[in-house]
Amino acid sequence: MTPVTVPLTPGRKRGVTLPIQQSDVTGLSDSLGGKANASHTHAASAINSGVLDAARIPTLPQSKVTGLTSALSEIESRLPATITTKPYSSTPHPTAQVAVLGSADPKPGWFGQGNMVYASWDSGLISYPSNQPEPVEGTPAICRVYGTGAQNAQSLFGQSFVSGVTEFGFVIHAWPADFQIYIDGHPVSGGPWISTNPNGDVLFVHVSGLTRDEHQVHFSMGNGFLFQTLVGPPPFQARADTSRTTTVAVVGDSYADIGIMPYSLGLNGELHRLTGWNIQQLGQGSTGYTNDGGGVAGKTVYGSSVRLARLIATNPKLVIPLGSVNDGGQSVPGLTSAANSYWSAIATALPDATIIPVGIEPLRINDDMTAWNTLNAALKAAAEAHPNVAGFIDWRGEEWFSGNGTVCTPNGSGNQDFYVGAKDSNDVCVDSIHASRIGNAYLAQRLVQSIEKILQDA
Repeated sequence: MTPVTVPLTPGRKRGVTLPIQQSDVTGLSDSLGGKANASHTHAASAINSGVLDAARIPTLPQSKVTGLTSALSEIESRLPATITTKPYSSTPHPTAQVAVLGSADPKPGWFGQGNMVYASWDSGLISYPSNQPEPVEGTPAICRVYGTGAQNAQSLFGQSFVSGVTEFGFVIHAWPADFQIYIDGHPVSGGPWISTNPNGDVLFVHVSGLTRDEHQVHFSMGNGFLFQTLVGPPPFQARADTSRTTTVAVVGDSYADIGIMPYSLGLNGELHRLTGWNIQQLGQGSTGYTNDGGGVAGKTVYGSSVRLARLIATNPKLVIPLGSVNDGGQSVPGLTSAANSYWSAIATALPDATIIPVGIEPLRINDDMTAWNTLNAALKAAAEAHPNVAGFIDWRGEEWFSGNGTVCTPNGSGNQDFYVGAKDSNDVCVDSIHASRIGNAYLAQRLVQSIEKILQDA
């Protein structure tokens, strides 16, 4: 080290150690002039060379990078089909408020104004269900959702949109039906809104109390709706949700259709809530692989050209065909032949889709289950041997339901006392075949667990 000569000022004695002040060092103050403090900051504009440490780079929203959103969407469209799960919360949205208004109730001032921007369900802005809703002329345009199981009603809206305002509304014409609204993954209330008027209700649903400009909004709707239009106060900018959502088609009889009201809390509604999947409800009551519903107009077997076309139109990543007690009178060769043909047709038309059949419903409503059990075992064997089937869920063989009671006739023999059947508000039995509300929640949870295991083992 080069020694530093520190000249002493007059009056200092050699050999005495004294605190040395900055002014005691000749030229030091001038040399330090303009130098930065040991601890200091720089403006961003002062950085004009070098490489920033990763810790110094801020997190930018996707919208701040020019072209990133569109580029990612284009890349995502070319990715292999995947099945992703994004459960919805059971905790209500903390700020959203919903008012269901009748024709005589006062509406928000922005509703019906000439300068309002309307987002029609059939405008292409928002995706509509796969059963090709019937466009109706008028301004704003409206779109009809067929209202009976015989016409293969799509009673679960699996698509979302993003609103550009802190409130919005929509107009519906509802027959006996129900709906739930999810905002940012949370239901707006502890339970769905239910309409029981057989003549229908024309309603305006007003959602308010939102705390920021942009929210993901998702509908879970019951059977029997005429969804007219989505509206909001100027400047209203609804757009389709671009987040990646897995489309799942559930094919079957009434267990895959409407079941017991409230429909939005049925099997499909619960699957939707537990996974976030875009559920395409493709059930027709009283039908099966071989049963066409007894000749009721609009009903056909699972593998009919009409139902297969509807399935293909949804372009699902996962297809879940439910077995049916409605095939109970069929022979083993007849059932397995129809099932094999159906699964092969799906694989041919949708080569990227995963097929996971489910057995005949686990119902136990009489003493002799031999016929259903035999057909179920044959269905399982056929699925396990089929080259295009990823796995089989045997909810019957595993006895997900136990005992032979129902909500209407409990006898303490098993969980069917709680999981099957329903009574109305007057304690009158209205159903002893379909899963109850908690029964559907139970079935959906076990189905999701079984599907996840099959996918993990694949």
